[in-house]
Amino acid sequence: MFKSFGVDKDGKAAFQPIWAAENFITSMQIEQAIKKIGWPSGTAPQSPDAFHLRIGASNFYVPPISISVNTGFKAGSLTGGAIRQKASPKFNAGYKDTTVSLKLFFPNYEEIWGITAQDAAKMNLKSNINIDFNDPKQELRVDKFLSSLRGLIAAFKYAPILPIRNQYLNSVFGITGIAMSNISISTVPNYPFAIAVDLQLNVFNHKPFLPMIKDFNQAIDWAKFR
Repeated sequence: MFKSFGVDKDGKAAFQPIWAAENFITSMQIEQAIKKIGWPSGTAPQSPDAFHLRIGASNFYVPPISISVNTGFKAGSLTGGAIRQKASPKFNAGYKDTTVSLKLFFPNYEEIWGITAQDAAKMNLKSNINIDFNDPKQELRVDKFLSSLRGLIAAFKYAPILPIRNQYLNSVFGITGIAMSNISISTVPNYPFAIAVDLQLNVFNHKPFLPMIKDFNQAIDWAKFR
């Protein structure tokens, strides 16, 4: 049909439909290129069970021993004093501030540094510690790094607003997004390789910014995050 409008010197149709034009469907070509390169698919990290916790892509080996959720309602005051009152009247400001406090333990050097080593005496710091984040074949090593204390500190510095996965926080309080506000690291007496971490998190309400999603976990491009 398209040849009826004319052909070129090679006998091909001079006019082509837009869907046959080269580079029209860019997303399909990018997807094919990604498959050839071998980049990660961008699937979300494995969701933890009922007792464990995931912050961002960090699946912690030891579940938190305590989780505390506190809510404070903000109040304001009228300027000036009211009649027959010593202080200015207070009123509800209409919003609240919810914080989450939890305690994590990292029992050994593998969970602290985010590495997997069978024999510490044969461990090579250049091969075990250093990670090439541009290499798509090291996705498992990246996830191992993110699930360690070293990865938690990196996330605290570079990506403090993250989704959180925990059955208690998700189902009871409806919390799916947090902002890491404070981290405290201490040693554990009589356990030379263990480290205790106290985390203070502020609840992040994503609904005003992303009303189309129900869970903040859906807003993360995990391939880019890794």
